[in-house]
Parts: sequence; structure tokens; C-alpha cells
Amino acid sequence: MSDRRPARALAERVAACRELLVDEPELLADFDAALGGPRLRWELLAEDLRRDFAEIAWDHLIRRGLAPADDARAFIERVERRCPACDGAYHYDRCPRCDGTGRELEDRRCAHPPTLRAALTLASVDLEAAEALAREAAARLWPWRGRRGALPRPSEPARTIAWRVDEGDGPIELVRRSASVCPLLYEALRRSGRRLHAGVDLHHYHCFYWMTDSRHHDGALSRWAAAPDVERRAAEFYDALAAAGELISAALPRSRRHTFPPAGQPYAALPNPLTPTRELWGLGAAIERLEGDAVIVALKAEPHQRGRE
Repeated sequence: MSDRRPARALAERVAACRELLVDEPELLADFDAALGGPRLRWELLAEDLRRDFAEIAWDHLIRRGLAPADDARAFIERVERRCPACDGAYHYDRCPRCDGTGRELEDRRCAHPPTLRAALTLASVDLEAAEALAREAAARLWPWRGRRGALPRPSEPARTIAWRVDEGDGPIELVRRSASVCPLLYEALRRSGRRLHAGVDLHHYHCFYWMTDSRHHDGALSRWAAAPDVERRAAEFYDALAAAGELISAALPRSRRHTFPPAGQPYAALPNPLTPTRELWGLGAAIERLEGDAVIVALKAEPHQRGRE
């Protein structure tokens, strides 16, 4: 992929997609009205351009060498639906599934970016570099994953990357909040902080302690905004524990069926999983969750304003 600024890369890809519409004057006029000026106005795109044109545009960008082809890549379309637990009805007691909103978001896998904006956004970033970091991060996070106190089952991390592009206008709540992806890692750091000796810097521990409080796991944690500085200190704390020869707590959750691989090992024996995760954030993307057959990576849609070259 090109190392040019994303704004310039985006402009080039918009121009490439425009080539496909030269014989369709009405569609071309709609395309130019939305994307022809210095400010990209996605809300003006007609539905046939916003959705139906996305697959054609993506394939065209691949043929032009403006987007990388990869069979081990999928895409996520996020749709809103009524909560199946409460059927969208509001009650005095909040529905535990939707938290009383009456709706929930459902992710669907697809072979192409679901919208033209998603296609152009993905084609304008270094996907291959981001995917390499995502796979490395997934491999390092894999032993630490778990949910609601359950240990992760023995398996291998997936190689398929499934991309979800967030097209909202507000800041994306990417899973920089790694505690929701690998809660056992943060629990291990929290427990290690309780028994620190003088050779380990307590400062890093106290700066992210609030994030790993047991009262904030799962549901509440999943709604928190990104806190990159907190996780930077968590990464530094992990390195400090490794340098000090600290052991991962053996008192972490146990299972009769299988052991928790990191328990009792030195931190230095396992590569810091937050290092590639933080590098991925630097590209504007983040692991949203780890699934058995795919690593779900979220990316914020490009800004409306292209900016000056």
C-alpha cells in the first residue's frame, strides 16, 4: 500500500471509483454531488451508490492495485434490530441483554465492504500492515482471553481478519479497552500489583487500577470510551513486571478441564500482548473481539474533510 497521507490516498480512490460511472450520467452527477468537493458528504449518496455500488467499487480498486486482495479477509456489516429478549418493550426493570434500550446491534459477515464509504476507507489505509499487527496481537492475546471468569479453551488463534468500519460521526469506542478482550491479562496485572516489591514501579499500576476493578468487568466495561493513556501505562507495567522477574499469579481462575497456560509463569516468558495492540491503535484500528474463526478489527471511517495537500 502507498505510504502517502490517507487524505491523498482517499482522493485517488474516489477518483478511481468515479471512472466506473462515466457512462452513467445520472449516477455520476449524484456521485459528484456527494464526493466531488473538498468536503465528503456521504449523507447525499443515493442508496444504490452507498450500498449496491460498494462491491463493484471494491473489486475495481483491487484490479487497479489500490486495495489489497486477500482470501483471509472478511467484512462486517453492523445492523440494528429489536432486542429479541424483550422485543423492544420498555419495562421498569431494565432488560439485561439490551440494558433497557430495546435494541441491539448485530454483526453480519460479508465478502465485500458493505458500503462505499467502508470500501474507500479500507482502501485508503495500510490494510496489510494493520492485519499483520492484528494477527500478532491476536496470537499474544490468545492465552489471556476469557469471558465472565471462564478460562479460554485450548485452540489456535484465527488467521482471518474481519473488518468493521464505524461510520458514525462521534469518536469510535474501539477496543483500546483491552480489558474487555483479554480480561484475565488485566486481572493478572491487578493481582501482581498487590504484591509488588521495591524494584517495580508502582506508578504504572496505580494509573490503570481503576480500569481493572472487578465491579467494572464485562457489561459496564464494554461501554467505556477509549483510554489509550491508561493502556500505555498498563503496557509499561507489564514490561516492568517482566524485567523484575515477576511471576503471573497462580491464583487466577481455574478449570478442572484445562489449565490457564500463563498462570505461574514469568511475565518475561510471554510476549507483551499490549505492544502490537498499541501499534495497531497508531494506525487508527483496534481489535474489537477475538472469535474462534476470525479476529474482528474495527476502523474509524475517514473524516469528512479531505484536508489540504
